[in-house]
Amino acid sequence: MRRTITLFGLLIFLFSSVEINAQKYEYGNVTLAELQEKSHPSDTSAVAAVLNAQCEFGILVGSGNFFYSNTDTKMRIKIYKKEGLNWGDNRFYTQKGLNEKVDIYNAYTYNLVDGKIEKTKLDPKEGFLANKYNDNFGQKALVMPNVKVGSVIEFNIVRTQDATVTPPRWDFQLNIPVNHSKFVTRIPEKFVFKTFQRGYIFPQISVLRKNGQGNYVEVVTTYTANDLPALKDEVFVNNIKNYTSSISHDFSMVNDNGGSHNYAGDWESIVKSIYESDTFRYELDKNGFFKNELDPILEKSKTREEKLDKIFTFVKSSVKWNKNRGIYCAEGVRKAYISKTGNIAEINLMLTAMLRYSGFKASPVLISTRENGISVSPSIAAFDGVIVAVEENDKIILLDASEKFSTPNVLPFRDLNWFGRMIREDRTSKEIDLMPSFVSEQMVSMQISIDPNGAVIGKLRSQLLDHLALDFRTTNHLVTTDDYLENLENKYKIEISDYVRDNMEDLSKPVSETYSFKGDKIIEVVEGKIYIAPLMFLSKNQNPFKLEKRDFPIDFGYPKKEAYSINLNIPEGYIVESLPKPLRVSTPDGLESFYYNYEKNDNKIQLIITNTINTAIVSSENYPTLKFFFQQIIDKQNEKIVFKKIQQ
Repeated sequence: MRRTITLFGLLIFLFSSVEINAQKYEYGNVTLAELQEKSHPSDTSAVAAVLNAQCEFGILVGSGNFFYSNTDTKMRIKIYKKEGLNWGDNRFYTQKGLNEKVDIYNAYTYNLVDGKIEKTKLDPKEGFLANKYNDNFGQKALVMPNVKVGSVIEFNIVRTQDATVTPPRWDFQLNIPVNHSKFVTRIPEKFVFKTFQRGYIFPQISVLRKNGQGNYVEVVTTYTANDLPALKDEVFVNNIKNYTSSISHDFSMVNDNGGSHNYAGDWESIVKSIYESDTFRYELDKNGFFKNELDPILEKSKTREEKLDKIFTFVKSSVKWNKNRGIYCAEGVRKAYISKTGNIAEINLMLTAMLRYSGFKASPVLISTRENGISVSPSIAAFDGVIVAVEENDKIILLDASEKFSTPNVLPFRDLNWFGRMIREDRTSKEIDLMPSFVSEQMVSMQISIDPNGAVIGKLRSQLLDHLALDFRTTNHLVTTDDYLENLENKYKIEISDYVRDNMEDLSKPVSETYSFKGDKIIEVVEGKIYIAPLMFLSKNQNPFKLEKRDFPIDFGYPKKEAYSINLNIPEGYIVESLPKPLRVSTPDGLESFYYNYEKNDNKIQLIITNTINTAIVSSENYPTLKFFFQQIIDKQNEKIVFKKIQQ
């Protein structure tokens, strides 16, 4: 798991406060046994572990009877291996406009030196650093001193905000073991929050009502979990945060003397409030700044399809994405157009405005990118991006002009995250499925010969379509040909010559690669016999699914098909001794299929191999079937054709 994701759980710890727990945890009293511990008792592979994490969030009454929020953290972390040293460097974010105050207390690193405990105190001037993250958030770094393998680090951070804020998300589970985790909320009864649990490990919960400050009844809720295993990030997982055992809240209601005020909304009310904001709706009404440049382009368009494509291309070439996400404009579409750079909302609201100006029924679509995760409830925070939907001939065409290599209905991978919300001009909204239903294809053809010295020589041609083409373009457009070929040669253990790549910029055509190759480690020659796997260096040797049981859905991103056509010349002086048996298999639900067949004509063998995944997401319930299916593919791909030398 990437460390940025790992630390998100820790960010929540940095917004909290605690009580001494019932596991004999005494803050500031690191024990000799903790420092002597060489590995985690239940996970010897762990690079570090959270020995204790406790968080208390409170909405408190201040002077003048106004409410403010207080969060406080006490944490103790043990470092077992050098790969765990980065747990001494933790980052979190502060939000602009909340008059926040962040204080650090009792931050120490403990080491065992000559059998005695050595204690190094953090100097906040050197180890508590702040900088600007973006226009709305600041970033602070807590860098603990003298962190080594074997260290125990401990710190207490208190955060105060002059506002009533939503309790932070608390992650009980991280990518290292957590021995004890406790989250407490102290909230006056007048404030009502919805609570949501994620993940597959649920904490124990206790609720206590008592008299609090200012004659308010306070609801104290305590969540406790012990002995949490490290969260293993498996292959083909959308976003591990979606499955992390955690607690989160949404603001719901305020009860006061004037009655109840409900702040929780459904999706319709949420998207309507977003649409009505000044940095959203009014930006869609602006069109004067682009008319002079767009009109001549539209005049040359003969069909609506051509017109849509030219508008889309015009926006992609006119404004570059500055990598900032969000659902609101930072500077506005006009300034983004003039400066030729903007955030994702500015670019796609501009595209929406141009499409509407040109007679299309275009609407913005609010999305949550993969990095943002999947929301469990209606809220503005559920979204972090905007794309565009065009309703045309009873179909919906999805567009994202922030990615220069995207095409209609071929969205960048970051956008492929379950569902979005389309907002029409009449303020109604519609749920939009963002996951592709069509299959992206890779078509590979190879001509293969074996020379008298046992080296394989051949030619390969590959074509990539739709999302596979988009992924290739975005990954490789800035990579030099020399670097690309060096990586390819090292990966496949071959020599490449006559390399040609076509259609990197022409998005109407598949990306195409052709090259000649030679390799002397591709086949085996044993006692007058030649053994060769037909896919050679393109064969997959390991099953990506290794666990016996899986809790998370398998997310392939989009349906895909690999199709191989291989012509293999029988080596001179040899005959075919054996060929792998043909195979046609599919999963019971028909979502995955594999086909392997061949024809032998004179001195040639022609093989046709296809592997198709017809769905983007597979339920974890189908994991055993999928794992077995992949193993069949790998076994078949690695079966050898055997040639036997003709006896003279």
